[in-house]
Amino acid sequence: MKKTTDKQTQESGAQEPVAGGADSQLSRRRFTGAGLAAPVILSLASRPAFGAVCTPSGFVSYSPNNPSGIRRHEAACGGLSPGAWKTPDAGKGDGSRAQWLPFAPNPRQEGNASPAAKSAEKSAKKSRSVDTFADPPGTLFFDVFGVNDHFGTLHDVLLERSGSLEFHVVAALLNSTTIPGYMATEDVIGLYRATFYGYSSYTTVKGATIRMDGFDLKAFIEQTYH
Repeated sequence: MKKTTDKQTQESGAQEPVAGGADSQLSRRRFTGAGLAAPVILSLASRPAFGAVCTPSGFVSYSPNNPSGIRRHEAACGGLSPGAWKTPDAGKGDGSRAQWLPFAPNPRQEGNASPAAKSAEKSAKKSRSVDTFADPPGTLFFDVFGVNDHFGTLHDVLLERSGSLEFHVVAALLNSTTIPGYMATEDVIGLYRATFYGYSSYTTVKGATIRMDGFDLKAFIEQTYH
C-alpha cells in the first residue's frame, strides 16, 4: 500500500468525518482488500443500564452522571486488554495469533515463543528442517489509521507505548474484529482520526453523532475491557 504523509491525509477543519464520507470509504477500501468482514453488532437492549457504555454515544450520555468513573465489571463489553493482545505467542487463548487476524503481530523470533511453540520448532527442524516461524510482517499502524507513520507496527505500539491513547486504540481495533457486539472497526479508526485531527464531531456507522469536545476516547476504550 502506498503511504501518504500525515499532511496529505489531513482534511480541512471545517469538514468532519461522517459515515460514508471520505474517511469511512478509505477504511472500507482498506479492509475490503484485506478480506475483512464487518463485525456483527449485537443488540444491547437486553443488557443492564451499564451496558450502554459499550457504544460511544452511550458513553457520552452516561459519563456526566458518573464523574468518579464507570464500574468496568458492570459494563460487560467483553474487550480484551492491551496486555492480552501484546503476547500473541503466550498460548491459544486471549490475544493469540489466530485472534489477531486479519491483522498480524510482529513475526516470532527464536527465543520469544511459548514452551510449546519452541518444542514444535525444535521437532520440525530436526525431522523436516522446516522453519515454523514463517510469520507475515507485522501490520503497520499507519496502514490501518493513516497517520503516525513513525509508530511502526500495531504490535510495536503495544510493546513500546504502554498507557498511551494509541496503546488502547490498538486493543480496541483488535477487539472490534474479535468480540461480538464490540464497537465497529470503522468507528475505532474514525474516532481516533477525529481525535488526532481535532474534529468537532464524528458520526458513527450507526448514524450517532459524537461531539468530540469533552469526549475522552482513551477513557471510553479503557472501560470496555472485561
